[in-house]
Amino acid sequence: MLNVYPKGASFDTVFVNGTGFVSMWIVNTGKKVLTIANSSISNSVFKFENMPIQIAANSAVEVLVSFKPTATGSFQGLMDINSDGGSYQAVVKGVSDIGTGVEDEPAVIQNNSFNLKQNYPNPFNPETRIGFTVPNRNGASSYVKLAVFDITGKEVEVLVNSALPPGEHFVNFTANNLPGGVYFCRMEAEGYTSTRKLVLLK
Repeated sequence: MLNVYPKGASFDTVFVNGTGFVSMWIVNTGKKVLTIANSSISNSVFKFENMPIQIAANSAVEVLVSFKPTATGSFQGLMDINSDGGSYQAVVKGVSDIGTGVEDEPAVIQNNSFNLKQNYPNPFNPETRIGFTVPNRNGASSYVKLAVFDITGKEVEVLVNSALPPGEHFVNFTANNLPGGVYFCRMEAEGYTSTRKLVLLK
């Protein structure tokens, strides 16, 4: 059975003629190999970068979606994925603007970016550590939600759901009561979303 997580793609602002990327996970919850017949996005500014042909049973593959705007404005497209285990459609959205120059980019990345890091260790059993960054925006706190989902998209635990000060943060995820398999950790914060794949070995 075909499943995709998260349910659609949304990009932060990307400069004109620049390229932004978001990751999605195509999940095969069935017991047989899943074959992707075809995939497309209706708006040409969006593109699948590495769409897989086959996905093993009860596993997931990360797919990159790119956004390369050639003009300013808001863009939207319809994502269409077809396989022998079902079809999936979702909306892809992005916004573009005119950049202020290459010299400004390091400051933006350093001071104004949320960032969800890969958990460590991964694979893990039964505990792993997840790190993330809250940017410094004039010292103000930012609302952050960090949650773990199973391979079907069901939320199994909320790790963070509060306003946090700027800086590096870490949280432990303990999965004593969960079966082994693939899970996803998703961070949502003021328009930012990012997902990481967690593998629990038991």
